[in-house]
Amino acid sequence: MIILHVLEGITNLLSSLMIIYFFNTIMEPKIKKCSKLFTILMIVFYSLISTININKVFIHMSGIKIIRFMLFYYSLLIMYPLLFRKGRVSEKFFLSSLYITIMVVSSFIIYIIVSMLFNITFSEMFLYTNYKRVIVVLFIRLFQFVLIWFFLNNINFIKYIKDITLYIVAAILLFNHILIFIIERALIVNINTVNKDTITILFILCSIQVLSIYILNIFSKEMEEKFILKMDLDRKIHDKEIIDMYTEMVGWKHDFRNHISMISGLLQVSTKEDVISYINEIDSSITKLDKNIYTDNIAINSILVSKIKAAEGKNIHISLNLKINSDIKVSSVDICTILGNLLDNSIEACDNIKDYRFINLKIASEKNILVIKISNNTSSGYVNEIDGKFISSKNNYMNGIGLVQVDNIVKKYNGYVNRHHKNNIFTTYIMIQQDKKIS
Repeated sequence: MIILHVLEGITNLLSSLMIIYFFNTIMEPKIKKCSKLFTILMIVFYSLISTININKVFIHMSGIKIIRFMLFYYSLLIMYPLLFRKGRVSEKFFLSSLYITIMVVSSFIIYIIVSMLFNITFSEMFLYTNYKRVIVVLFIRLFQFVLIWFFLNNINFIKYIKDITLYIVAAILLFNHILIFIIERALIVNINTVNKDTITILFILCSIQVLSIYILNIFSKEMEEKFILKMDLDRKIHDKEIIDMYTEMVGWKHDFRNHISMISGLLQVSTKEDVISYINEIDSSITKLDKNIYTDNIAINSILVSKIKAAEGKNIHISLNLKINSDIKVSSVDICTILGNLLDNSIEACDNIKDYRFINLKIASEKNILVIKISNNTSSGYVNEIDGKFISSKNNYMNGIGLVQVDNIVKKYNGYVNRHHKNNIFTTYIMIQQDKKIS
């Protein structure tokens, strides 16, 4: 009997380890210094929650008490990410609902299969500690771990989903959990084995849950595709502008001798004023062309030409500090995506300010290090910080996708991103080691 209780404790420990593994993998700690301590304390806390005792309490409930119990159980689960992990609150609610979905559905499916194969009632599997139950639970934990691993590798789509959508889907999943628990309770109390009606109801509930997650995934991909399409369109505009600029430069090179001959001829047959006027006209054209050349790097120059033109159209002052002393190994597409998003966000922030608006951009590249630092002033309330993540207050269906794209590119090169907002000045600092790109 002691061995059975030890094995039961091991199953509870495995369950608590999966909870911590799930949230730790997808969310960063709020306080890194105490992260390990909090993790250990929560593992112990979750391990002390006996599933046997929960089931014995659960079967005596009915009506509104079941909902209260489920909400209490849900609050215990969400307590860890809310208190100790970074991220949007909506993400934490959704992830908690998703985790319970994995746990409840997977365990119920295995219990149904065992009940049908071996003609065992649900009360035997839920309420009594025996070797059959322990073996079944250990198999369930293994199955659940595989499902968790699968979802953790396919859940990045939540970064693109708006808060209200995540809350709604989390509520749908939670409602389904309550219905499944009610079915479980009926099977335990009535000491019944599984029948066709039970399987049909479970199939419908599981389909609703899977469909909800699938729709979120499709919706996020659609938003990402629209964003990428917009970036491709912007890039084509940049390419056209840079081609036009260099075409004009080539034209000037071709016509240079003609201009020299013209000046020489004017010196012979015209007045000094005519010569000066012609030279000033040439100088004006060259100065205009020089304004479109900020750096020898074509990718960076093309994005700067377009964005500075847009900023000047909104009366936004842009200060540049460019020190590019080496070849940039970041791909042209990636560098355009980073700078394009950073400058777009800065221009949008400044556009909400009535008084003086500014953007300071610094790009430094030396040896294998690329540094990008951009600062801009903001209006009060334009930037909101939630659990260390910055979300603008603008109502845009693509809100946040640009920042995710930037973060993903920097991560691809094993880089570093830091954002901070102080005294209505928002600053983004990016450092990339260009020889550290990963596949």
